[in-house]
This record gives sequence, structure tokens and C-alpha cells, in this order.
Amino acid sequence: MRRVLGWFGWESNDPADLAPYVTANVQFEDSVAQVDFLIDTGSDSTILMPTDAFALLGQSYLAMNFRTRGAAVRLQGVTPDEGRVVPIDAVLRLEDEFDAEIVITQRIYLAEPLPPYESREGNWDFSSLFGRDLIRPGDFELSYQNRTVTLIRPDFE
Repeated sequence: MRRVLGWFGWESNDPADLAPYVTANVQFEDSVAQVDFLIDTGSDSTILMPTDAFALLGQSYLAMNFRTRGAAVRLQGVTPDEGRVVPIDAVLRLEDEFDAEIVITQRIYLAEPLPPYESREGNWDFSSLFGRDLIRPGDFELSYQNRTVTLIRPDFE
């Protein structure tokens, strides 16, 4: 098994509100962005929120029509109300504890930007979510006492 070391960050201004994160490089076609993902065991899917999706795709992300795009689906929790997401086939690159690269090809989702322009409101400040689809087929260990966040990936990646 290969271990990816994560870290703790804050999801709010409350210093007691520690949350587990992991960093990955996300590639879609010729674009690459480094993303700090909130590890979310309650999320079925991995979702890039607007700030990270914009870093990856630039203006083409803001030009997407999430209302008419054929593959768009509705999800709760990705916007202040209920928003839509669209799938992309991405390549995620993580580093294990020995700095060896782990490459995962995965369908992930882009969250609809609300408001539809770069802002400090709506879901623009939400963290991108590293969901159960990427935690599997490995495991996830978390210790608040020892302050450790670890993803465990299979050897075959």
C-alpha cells in the first residue's frame, strides 16, 4: 500500500474547526491546476468548486452553460442552495510519502459557479471535495490527537 500524507486546515474562522485536506495536481486536456481538496467521506463524488475550476479552465469555465449542458446533474451541498455539476474526465496526480507519483484517471465534477462570475460570495469560497470515489479502492486514516491525515492507495496505481 502507498501512503499519501494530507494536512489539516480550517473550513471556517473557528480555530477548533479543523478539517482534513490533501493536495493533488488536476489535469484536464492541456490544463493543470494544483488543488487543495477537503477530504469528504460524505460526498459520493469528487467536485471542483468554482475557484479551483476557474484555475484549471479559466474563462472557458465561466462560459459553460450549466442549465442546458446535456450531462449536467443536480447536487445538494455544492452551492448555497441546490446547484448543478458537469462531469469531466481528469487525471489527478498525488505524491506518496516517498515523493513517488500516484496517477489516477477519474471522472470528477465541476460545480456550477454561483454567482456566475468570480466572487467572494456564493460557492466561490467553498473547498473542492475529495469524495469517496477517490478514497476507494484505498482507505483513509485521520487522527486529530496525532494531527495526521493519510490516504492509503493500492500498490497498483
